[in-house]
Amino acid sequence: MTLIARIWKPAALALASCLVIGLASVPGRAAEAAAPSPPKLVIVKAVYGDLPSGDSTDVTQKVAAMVKDNALSVDATNDNFGDPAEGIVKKLRVDFTIDGAAQSKTVEENATLTISASDKPLVGKLVIVKAVYGDLPSGGSTDVTQKVAAMVKDNALSVDATNDNFGDPAEGIVKKLRVDYTIDGTPQTRTVGENESLAISGNAPPAGGTLVIVKAVYGDLPSGDLTDVTQKVAAMVKDNALSVDATNDNFGDPAEGIVKKLRVDYTFKGAAKSKTVDENQTLTISATGE
Repeated sequence: MTLIARIWKPAALALASCLVIGLASVPGRAAEAAAPSPPKLVIVKAVYGDLPSGDSTDVTQKVAAMVKDNALSVDATNDNFGDPAEGIVKKLRVDFTIDGAAQSKTVEENATLTISASDKPLVGKLVIVKAVYGDLPSGGSTDVTQKVAAMVKDNALSVDATNDNFGDPAEGIVKKLRVDYTIDGTPQTRTVGENESLAISGNAPPAGGTLVIVKAVYGDLPSGDLTDVTQKVAAMVKDNALSVDATNDNFGDPAEGIVKKLRVDYTFKGAAKSKTVDENQTLTISATGE
């Protein structure tokens, strides 16, 4: 065997071995790259104290440092955050995002606040972001976010905008309830007048149709005598569309001598919409939702 052959043969075998090992490792690296990354938890804001409007302290950095493996477990205690409001039962509120979806959690003093990947909103999940009741937009009002959020059942909300539910932050004034919320991460807002009902659903519309009548009212709108005609209007939906005359013949006369209106709040493919027409006009919603 020549000198060149003796040198070349071991080198060729070594090169072939490297190629085999390299090729065998490529699928593993590809699989590793293709593996989904865990949901990303980001602490946006954390506040501890006499919430919502009393003495408090910003503890965002401290809470953010407690995140481990994209999860958080923290005790809302003075030992952790000091005592910004002595003698008051305090609260810890944490605003955060999971994969960009904004959420918030609040617990009372000495309770434990936990956040995990399971808190990421599901497709279509209804999340109450903010709820305010009072003389909107700029008069006396009260934050009722937690109370409204607690009323969500089976991914839907139905709540009456009444003093019985929320107290009376503006006596003698016709108040409003405004709810800011997200469905599937898409922000939306609904507002209703005092003594009206606000309904929101994050669920898919019933099989066979995407037009859902949420609320229908006929009368001296927005704040005079009126009647709830939701069921009657909902029964008029045919082939995923609505055409209804705003007349006393259809709905009675809740405000004699007054030119009345018909307002219909509805969702189409989950998007909240509303239409209003005057008495003796026809309100139509087509199969496209318009």
